[in-house]
Amino acid sequence: MRRKRRWVRLVSWLLVGLLVYAVGCWMLALSYISPMRRHPVRPAGASEVSISGSPPFPAWCTPGLAAGGSKRKVLFVLVHGYGGDRGSWSEMLVELDRRGYEAVAPAMPAHDANPDPTCGFGVKEAETVIHAASWAQARFAKPPKTVLVGISMGGAACWLAVERARADAIVSEGSFAVLDDAVRRWFDLLLPGGHVILAPVRWLAKVRSGVDPSTVRPVDGAARWRGRPALVIQGDRDRLMEMSQAKTLSEAAGCPLWVVPGAEHAQCQNLAPAEYVRRLSELADALAH
Repeated sequence: MRRKRRWVRLVSWLLVGLLVYAVGCWMLALSYISPMRRHPVRPAGASEVSISGSPPFPAWCTPGLAAGGSKRKVLFVLVHGYGGDRGSWSEMLVELDRRGYEAVAPAMPAHDANPDPTCGFGVKEAETVIHAASWAQARFAKPPKTVLVGISMGGAACWLAVERARADAIVSEGSFAVLDDAVRRWFDLLLPGGHVILAPVRWLAKVRSGVDPSTVRPVDGAARWRGRPALVIQGDRDRLMEMSQAKTLSEAAGCPLWVVPGAEHAQCQNLAPAEYVRRLSELADALAH
């Protein structure tokens, strides 16, 4: 009788443990597809606009784009990363405007003030990039040279969108080449063997978001872009995104890799702002002449 009670107690604890594990995986999956939002303050000198999409989404842009009929020659589409917001580009947008370029910074799905409830791990974001680029290109008196610039998942989205966005150049920072590899890395950073222990999280996020990580391959977009203007940026202290991901993108696109000493994930612009904007300007000026 005592042994039977012991087994009942053991089974009960196992069931409770499984329930806690299942609920934990479910909650973690939900937090991944709908990350905590941040609402940045629009910088002085930038305009707020709404861009048609599914659903429509907000963006910041230079005053020339808001007014329409811009006679400038270059457009920058500035794309923030996972867990970020348009504030990532506040200073850059204003500086690009000062240098004579137009720029637009859209809010990504499930981030900032974008009403979409779930992110797309690069897939939905690519559509947002395309809509933003199309809207901005139509605000010029003549078709501009378009440069896509994205951080982290935003950079991955740019590689996925680069051809359909009618871009002329692309710059990505701290971006993954293959989502499956990046997911494995992220989970293993959470805990040893995380990609195995948290496998249900990956499956649940896939079901809820409709995005299969094995099919999200920015490296394929980079390979198709090979030989055209591009730049891959990577911080040498980035633990979230391995250097191998940046090298894979750079090699596929046949473009330079700029490694920023001391920079952690998505911090290259903050650590080397002058060099960052100089490289963007050089790329833009080469296109415009």
